[in-house]
Amino acid sequence: MKCICGKETGWKKISSLLVVVSLLSSCFTDFRSVDAQLLPQEEVQALEAISAKLQIQHWNITRNFCRVGFQYEGSDTAVVSNVTCDCTSANATVCHVTNIQLKALNLRGTLPAEFANLTFLEEMGLLGNRINGSIPREIGDIATLEELVLLDNQLGGPLPQSLGSLTRLRRLLLSANNFTGAIPEEYSKLTNLTDFRIDGSTLSGKIPDMIGNWTKIERLDMQGTSVSGPIPSTISELINLEELRISDLNGSDMTFPDLQNMTKLKYLVLRNCLITGPIPDYIGDLPALKYLDLSFNNLSGQIPGSLQSSDLDIMLLTSNSLTGALPSLILTNKNDIDVSYNNFTESSASGCQASRVNLVSSHSSTESNSIEWCVKKDLPCSTSPQYHSLYINCGGSRIKAEGNEYEEDLAREGPSYFFASSQRWAYSSTGFFMNNLDANYLANYSFSLKMTGAEYYKTARLAPNSLKYYGLCLRKGSYKVRLHFAEIMYSDDQTYSSLGRRIFDVSIQGKEVLKDFNIKEVAKGVGIGITREFDDILVNGSTLEIHLYWRGKGTTSIPDRGVYGPLISAITVTPSG
Repeated sequence: MKCICGKETGWKKISSLLVVVSLLSSCFTDFRSVDAQLLPQEEVQALEAISAKLQIQHWNITRNFCRVGFQYEGSDTAVVSNVTCDCTSANATVCHVTNIQLKALNLRGTLPAEFANLTFLEEMGLLGNRINGSIPREIGDIATLEELVLLDNQLGGPLPQSLGSLTRLRRLLLSANNFTGAIPEEYSKLTNLTDFRIDGSTLSGKIPDMIGNWTKIERLDMQGTSVSGPIPSTISELINLEELRISDLNGSDMTFPDLQNMTKLKYLVLRNCLITGPIPDYIGDLPALKYLDLSFNNLSGQIPGSLQSSDLDIMLLTSNSLTGALPSLILTNKNDIDVSYNNFTESSASGCQASRVNLVSSHSSTESNSIEWCVKKDLPCSTSPQYHSLYINCGGSRIKAEGNEYEEDLAREGPSYFFASSQRWAYSSTGFFMNNLDANYLANYSFSLKMTGAEYYKTARLAPNSLKYYGLCLRKGSYKVRLHFAEIMYSDDQTYSSLGRRIFDVSIQGKEVLKDFNIKEVAKGVGIGITREFDDILVNGSTLEIHLYWRGKGTTSIPDRGVYGPLISAITVTPSG
C-alpha cells in the first residue's frame, strides 16, 4: 500500500488530514501484519535441523525467514535453491513453508526426518545431490505432500511403506539411487500419481498388480531395475499414460501387454522385457505414438501393416526374431528406423550404409542375392579373410599410438546407424537419448581434465542403448582384445557435473565380459585412461563382435541429457600369444 500526503488549505486541509491519518493508520496496520507473518517456531526448528544435517551453508533461519527470504547464486547454472512460503492463511498472521527445492547443491548426509515437521509442505525436491541413507518413514506423515523428487542421489535401502499414505502425491521421482527390495503394495493408495520413476535402482520383486490403481498416471519409468516381469495385465487400466518406459526385466517370457486403449501414448519403450509372439496390429494405430522401442525381445512374425504406414518418428525393432520380407516402405521411410538383428528373408536395401535405416546383420537364413552383405548373419567377408589385427580410435581422428596406426572413427550419426570402413571394421549404433534427439554421439574430453594415458583417451564414441563394433574379414584364430576407456564427460570437482554415473555391460563374441561397468569407479577418477584386456577370443568365421549395452542404470541427465550410455575410447585387436 502506498501512503501519499499532499498540501491543502482551509477546511479541505482538515479533510485531507483526516484522509491521511486514515491512510497512515492502514499503512501501520499493514506493516504490523507483515511483521506478524512469522514462521511457527516448530518450522524454524525443522529448517535448522535440515540445514545442519544437509550442511546447507546459505540459509539464515529466523522466524522472519519467509518475509526476508534469501538469495543464493551458485557457479553452476543447474543449481536451484528455493524455499517458498504461504503467508495467506490464519488471517495473514502466520507463514508456512510449502515448497523446498535444493537441486545440484552437492548436499551430503542423510535425508532429515525433520522434513515431516513442515506439515504444510507440498513440494520437496533434492535432485542431484550426494544424499545417502534411506528415506525416513516420517516423510510419509506429510499429508500435504504432492511432489517428492529425489532423483540422482545415493539413497538406498527399501522404499518405506509409509509413502503409501501420501494420497495427495502426484509426482514420485526416485530414479538413479540404490533402493532395494520390492515396490510396497501400500503404494496402491497413491491414486493421484501422474508421474512415477524408479529407473536405475536395484529394486527387485515383480511389477505389482496394484499399478493398475494409478489411473491418473501420465508417465511411468521402470528402466534398468532388477524387477521381474511379466508386466501385469492391470497395466491396461492406465489409459492416461503418455510415456511408458520399462526395460531389462528378469523372470519368464511374456506376451505383448494390452495397451490398445492408451490413445494418449507418445513414448513407448519395452526394451529387453522378454516379450515373445507377434507385435499387435493396433500398435501402429495408436494416434499419438511417435517413439517406439521394442528392441532386444523375442518378437516374431512380420512387422504389422499398421506400423509400416504409421507416422512414427522413431521405431526400434532391433534384436528380435521378426520374419518375412522387409517392407520396402520401411526402407524409404524418412524417419529413424532400426530393424537390425532379425530373421528377414529378403531385402531391397540399396547399399550397406543407409544412414537412416539400420539393417546390420539381420539373421537371414538365406543367401539370396537381394541380401546385402551388411544384413547377412555374422557379417561374412565377401572376399578371403586377410586381416589379423585392428586398431580403432573411437570417436577420434587417425593417430599413431604405441607404435600402431589407429584408424579414425568420426562418423557423427549415432541413432539407428550402421557405418562400415570398407570391409575392415564397422559399428552399429542403436537408440536415442531420452528427451534429447540432437545429442552428440562423439565425445571430447572437457572440464579441463588432466588426461593420463595415450592420445586416444581424449575422444570417445558413445550410444544411448547399444553400440557394436565389428572386426571384419579377420583370419580364423585366437585374438587378444584390449578395450580402452576414460571418463571424459563428467567433471572431477564437487559440482553437479561430477555426480554423473555411467554404468553399462560389455560382451565379446556374445559372451559377457564386463557387467555393471563404471569407468570412473574402476579408474578411481575421471580423465584417467584404463584398459581391460581379454585373451583367447576366438574368431571361427571372419567377424569379431564387441557389444556395449546400457541396461538403464546410472544417471541420465547429469550434467545434461545425452551423456549416459556406453562409452569407449579405443579398440586394439592383435593375435593371441
